[in-house]
Parts: sequence; structure tokens; C-alpha cells
Amino acid sequence: MKTILIFFVLLVGGIVCLHHCLQNGSVLRYIDKHPNEKGVPEATYYIGQGYYLLQDLQTATTYFFRAAQRYSDSALGDNASFAYLQCLDDSVSLNRSELIAGYKTYLEKYANGHHADLAKSRLDSYSTGGR
Repeated sequence: MKTILIFFVLLVGGIVCLHHCLQNGSVLRYIDKHPNEKGVPEATYYIGQGYYLLQDLQTATTYFFRAAQRYSDSALGDNASFAYLQCLDDSVSLNRSELIAGYKTYLEKYANGHHADLAKSRLDSYSTGGR
């Protein structure tokens, strides 16, 4: 019983510490100073995913943009680029012509990417008057 209590205290303490570091910008400063450290590319992307799940689209966009720009030549860059567009699409902050340009750019770089079919579908939809 004592072990379980200690485990949960450490878990909650870790969560509180991580939340504090995310909120005060410490994590972004670390990512900016050490972009190629082991695990940083994946952490950048998955922190963006966490914010996306919580519907904090503006912050998610920040992390996805960094991952897409810095790691564009990897599979992570493909996923981050599409997730960045997804955030912009979901936030309805861009008009249709800007989204069309974004999806065209994505398809030029990742014509055979993981999300190419969905990007083509959205591009077709927006080009014919959707949104």
C-alpha cells in the first residue's frame, strides 16, 4: 500500500512539474536550444498532439510548426506538416484560399506521404467551394 501511495505521489508530482514547465515556456526554450538531442523531435511532435487533443489549437500549432520546419525530411516532418494544417483547418482562422495553398504545399513536398490522400481530398473539396 505504501509503495502505491509513493508511486502516485511521484506521478502527480511529475505531472504538475511537466505542466509548470510547459506553461512557463521552459520546454520550448529547451527544444529551441537542443533541437537535435535524442528524443526532442518526437517530444516536440507529441506535445503538439497533446495540445491538439485538449483543443488548444494555437499552442499545438506552435509545436507542430517547429517539428515540421526542423524535421521536414523525416516521417515526423510529414506527420507534423499535416498536423499543422489540421490545426489551422480546425481553428477556422484561415480562409479557403490560404488552406488551398497550404494543402498544395504539403502535397508538393509529401506527394506520397502518409496523409496525401486526405490532403488531396481536402484540396479538392476547398477548390470546389467547400468550407
